[in-house]
Amino acid sequence: MIETLPRLLVLQACDQRIQQAIHVLDTLQQSLAAVKEEEQVKVQAVRAWQEKVTESEKARDHLTLQIEQVKEQVRGKRGALRRCRAGQQEETIQGEIAVLEASKAALEEELHAVTAQIAQDVEAFHQAEELAVAHHAHVLSLTSTAVDQRAAVEEELRAAQDERTVLATGIDTFLLQEYERIFARRGGVAIVALTNETCQGCHMHLPPQMCLELQRHPRLTFCPHCHRILFVPLETNLHVMEPPSVRNSTEGHHARQPRQQAKRKARIAKEPDGAVISPANPAQV
Repeated sequence: MIETLPRLLVLQACDQRIQQAIHVLDTLQQSLAAVKEEEQVKVQAVRAWQEKVTESEKARDHLTLQIEQVKEQVRGKRGALRRCRAGQQEETIQGEIAVLEASKAALEEELHAVTAQIAQDVEAFHQAEELAVAHHAHVLSLTSTAVDQRAAVEEELRAAQDERTVLATGIDTFLLQEYERIFARRGGVAIVALTNETCQGCHMHLPPQMCLELQRHPRLTFCPHCHRILFVPLETNLHVMEPPSVRNSTEGHHARQPRQQAKRKARIAKEPDGAVISPANPAQV
């Protein structure tokens, strides 16, 4: 199954492109949803200020009407005061006029406060309206850009999905299911290199004997720690050399030949027709 490894590596790269494209599409959708939600908030703020101004204006108009009514009552009382005779009735009318004047003053003070509040609310309303208009223009621009970007990403996604269909064809069903399970559970990385006796997925050290065996006989295997599929890169695949000849030491001097080997050479020299007998163990050469 080692011949399947290159196809799995290409499939993993393809799946990562698909995963990235889906992530970009989700991000675009979330961004558009966020700015549109913010736009709704700003629109609601404009409506809230508008409603507040409207209610304040109604209160102002009502106070104005009340003040006019009180003024009318005061004028009536003053007319009655001029017509009445001096005495207790005059004092009564003057008391009523004083009460009406105090009520009018209180209403006028309240009207002044409401009018000032209306001015502040109107200013806040205009500011909210300007912000809403500017944000709406931003939403339109962002939406246009997002639509173009989404179209390009969707095209890339379709191409990658078509490529994946071709790549997945011919891969053993069980192996493909294992790969997909690992890919989903391990953050989109199911196949990793084995370098310096270390899994490049979980960065855990593997047994030297296991690494040597993979270098000598490459095959599909799984990391005992993270369970990802391991492979040995060609550039790091160590060449397994035969043991060095006992004739040379590390210092370049000739080592003394064992007595058994010297006897063998003597026997070879006596063989007829110059034939050489191959040793049973190549390591003894």
